Amino acid sequence: MKNGMAFGVAFGVAIGAEVGVAMHNIGLWLPIGVAIGISFGVSMQARTKKDEKPNNDDQGAA
Repeated sequence: MKNGMAFGVAFGVAIGAEVGVAMHNIGLWLPIGVAIGISFGVSMQARTKKDEKPNNDDQGAA
């Protein structure tokens, strides 16, 4: 996924807001959700880049 960071932040905001409302402390849980979402988005982008990397193992086997 090319826009993994945006998806991760949106996901983190949603989860953080839900937990914050449930715990009556949105000021604490919203940034925690954003931080978790950013880490999730970075891992999604890294996985996508790893999967898209071309395999050049057979270049010298001519």
